[in-house]
Amino acid sequence: MSLEFWVSLVAGFIGGYVVNEIHWRRQLAAQAKVLRVKFKRVEGRYDAYPFRAEEPLPDSDEVDFGRKIGDVTIRYEHDNVLTLDYKQVDGKNDWAATISMETPATGSMCWRYVRLGGEVTAKHRIGFKRCFIGDGVNASDDAATFLYLYGEKGFTREALERVGDLPASATA
Repeated sequence: MSLEFWVSLVAGFIGGYVVNEIHWRRQLAAQAKVLRVKFKRVEGRYDAYPFRAEEPLPDSDEVDFGRKIGDVTIRYEHDNVLTLDYKQVDGKNDWAATISMETPATGSMCWRYVRLGGEVTAKHRIGFKRCFIGDGVNASDDAATFLYLYGEKGFTREALERVGDLPASATA
């Protein structure tokens, strides 16, 4: 086999690798852009409300809009990852979570208390919740976007109503 054959073979492998690498990177960038558009719409400020607890059922399907229990900020981080900062209205407990979205509408989160009983805590108080993003009707009978949370026993189901965008400085 001639030298020309080996040079052509090596050049073909190198050229094929370069073209494949360029195509792969373009595909990744396009997929990242699609994910960013899907999940960036969730980013914003939310008010948290519990579901009504009515007898004989422990949980109902009706949100108690008369009892705001938290102020929430959700930020888009990257890919399918969001972060959530939750401040209880009573000022006693704050918690933070990382949300991993499996689809544009459903996800899982791992949360931990960052302030417990009004004081910063180093205790390992963590938990898991499932979440669902959907459209609903708010207290004024207007259409609104909600993030619904459902956690372990002992924690209430919550409906987080989107009330606004984040300030421009917070999204940078």
